[in-house]
Amino acid sequence: MRPNSRPISTLGLGLLLLALSPATAADLAPLDSHEEDVRAVRVRDVSSEIDRYKAESVLMQRSLLAGTPMPGTLSDYLVWDKGGQSDATNTAPCTVPVAPTDLCPPSNRNYTVCPSGCNYSNIQTAINSVPLGSNIRVLRRPTAYEPYQVGNLLVNRRVNLIAEDVGEREWVVRLQTAATGYGIHITADSACLRGFRIDHMSANPAIRIVGSTTAARRLVKVARNAIDTTNDPAPQGATGIELFGTDGSTLLENRIIGDKDNMGIHFEGDLGNKNNVVWSNVISGYSRGIVLNAGAFTSYSLPMSFNTIAWNHIRHASDGIFSWSMSLGGFGTANVADNLYYMNTITEPAGSDASGVWLLGTSRERVCSQTISGPWIGVAMDSSGFAPVSDANKVSDCFIRASHWAIAVGPGSNNGVFQVNNLATSRVAGSYNAAWAFIQNGGSHTIAAGEGHSNECWMYFDQTPSPRITMTNDPREIDNDFELCIN
Repeated sequence: MRPNSRPISTLGLGLLLLALSPATAADLAPLDSHEEDVRAVRVRDVSSEIDRYKAESVLMQRSLLAGTPMPGTLSDYLVWDKGGQSDATNTAPCTVPVAPTDLCPPSNRNYTVCPSGCNYSNIQTAINSVPLGSNIRVLRRPTAYEPYQVGNLLVNRRVNLIAEDVGEREWVVRLQTAATGYGIHITADSACLRGFRIDHMSANPAIRIVGSTTAARRLVKVARNAIDTTNDPAPQGATGIELFGTDGSTLLENRIIGDKDNMGIHFEGDLGNKNNVVWSNVISGYSRGIVLNAGAFTSYSLPMSFNTIAWNHIRHASDGIFSWSMSLGGFGTANVADNLYYMNTITEPAGSDASGVWLLGTSRERVCSQTISGPWIGVAMDSSGFAPVSDANKVSDCFIRASHWAIAVGPGSNNGVFQVNNLATSRVAGSYNAAWAFIQNGGSHTIAAGEGHSNECWMYFDQTPSPRITMTNDPREIDNDFELCIN
């Protein structure tokens, strides 16, 4: 369910939207203990079966209020179980993560690099020569902001590479990479890169942290760097930071700027990435801000799991966060699962062809307390021909202002939990915009509390196949203008 400029046409919509008059309390027989909850639930049919839905609209109201399934097609969509509990398998809470430190590991061995008068005049020579665990402090060049020409820098030993710091966010030490190859290639455990401005000139990633088929790269830290990939010559641009086979590493308070069709931070596939923390980075201008991609192209594909993506600010990306699993080549499935996305802010131009968060074939992902504004779809979850079923993902406590659909659930998604979200859409009436949309989805999902506001449909269903939605609170507590649109 990739967002596009006209998703409604893709779904075969285009018929005139007809509104039905709301039922009233007088139209219904008494509902015993539920009588005080009698209210109108409007059902608008956007297919050709107008008469049937007219006949069922009052029955649907009775079903919602009495908590009993109603006869006919609409019972396949929605049941109100006030005070009930979700039967979805994702019960993990949205735990507040612990903030990492931006400091490199402590060391009492200190060496300096500068054009003259220091221990070394060349950064690569210093990396190759100092004792393991040493601090290598790179001082600014005599001419203000003149870069060190580092070519392709290889950090293959456990050292702390630290830029001279003369004030908050000054970045007075600049590194300019070569026109080909990786800018800074980190292949050592517990290496640290802190405080540089990196002018990246190549189509390859500016910083790449890589393990092997037998051992993940562990405890690497990349903190408080300013990475600029706008100078690379490739049409598709360069990735800012790429992780390929890492465990327990930290990307913290980096500023990553791009201007082409690539990624700010990329968790690359086959070797897996787990237990990593991406915290308080600012990512701007890329096609996709943060990508977690588990591909099953080889026999040693490993999962992408238990990573924490928190407090990042992503601006002007087609997809703010994109997490996807793939299954190709006959090697099975490498799942993206059990990751936490917490307190990220994703800002797109209003009406942009984009998703704030897109979960494709993922499992047990927790999307918690996001602030998303502007994209076509706030949070999307689905599957595809190359991705497994998207199962038991949770979207909780999010504030979403989308152009078309605040939360959209597509084919191959099941057991979703949507809890205490504040949703709204801004697109003009007549576009079938909705707080929730279920597109060709036959799964079971739970909506618990929260708010959903739309100037068109409160909830939209594409009825083939039909999902099963359990609501655990009164629709009036969610939106006083509770209206369903069914295609």
